[in-house]
Amino acid sequence: MPNAQAEALKAEGNSFFKAGKYAEAIAKYDAASSIDPSVPAYQSNAAACWEKIQNYEKMEEAARKCIAADKAFVKGYFRLATALKNRNDLSSCIKALESGLAIQSTNADLKRMKKEVTELQRVDQV
Repeated sequence: MPNAQAEALKAEGNSFFKAGKYAEAIAKYDAASSIDPSVPAYQSNAAACWEKIQNYEKMEEAARKCIAADKAFVKGYFRLATALKNRNDLSSCIKALESGLAIQSTNADLKRMKKEVTELQRVDQV
């Protein structure tokens, strides 16, 4: 059963996110995660905010916390891969995508990004 206080903070974060107030949203998601670190969605949402403000280092940190909360939460691997791709760490990005695909081999987002990143690696090698 989710913690009611943490879920209320998440809801506030979602409102800030929708309003484009990403720093405020991150604060709410982090507070929710402090109350219940076992819920991966809080850090996944924080990672989405970091992506919006193009802080891919912080996005990677949040995505790793998300995965630590629940190794089977596929969106965490997508968030991590997105951060790594934007940091131009393509080999680590592929590893994150493969980890996610090992959990859910049919995930279209992971498959699409793996194809894109594999192509980027090929172009870099030429």
